[in-house]
Amino acid sequence: MGWVEGLSFAQVVLGVLISAITLIGFGLAWWDRRNRQYFDTKTAGMVVSATSQGDRLTKVEDRLGDLDNDLDRIRLRMTKIESDVGKLATSKEVHALAVAIAGQQAHLESQGNTLRMLYEAALRASRSGEA
Repeated sequence: MGWVEGLSFAQVVLGVLISAITLIGFGLAWWDRRNRQYFDTKTAGMVVSATSQGDRLTKVEDRLGDLDNDLDRIRLRMTKIESDVGKLATSKEVHALAVAIAGQQAHLESQGNTLRMLYEAALRASRSGEA
């Protein structure tokens, strides 16, 4: 008689269940180990990529800070230029000034003509008095 015949039915069922659970456990452990290796190789590239993207974002944020400072300087310059432009004469004022200068020039020419005529008259009078 074999040792299997000496076991009761419950002992056989219990042994088969323990063997099945052990095999399923080893199968799950093997499957888990294999999947971890697969995902570790896949996620390693993603982690490196995420790190490089983080570095790039940090550089972009730093550059944005520099650009913001540059923009502030440009705004300050534009404010100064706008105030300087406000001090410039308008075309209306330039025209009025040109008219005033032309009037002064005409007045100066007329005074010059009057002075020349008086000089010539005085010169003629002195010549006629000598004769």
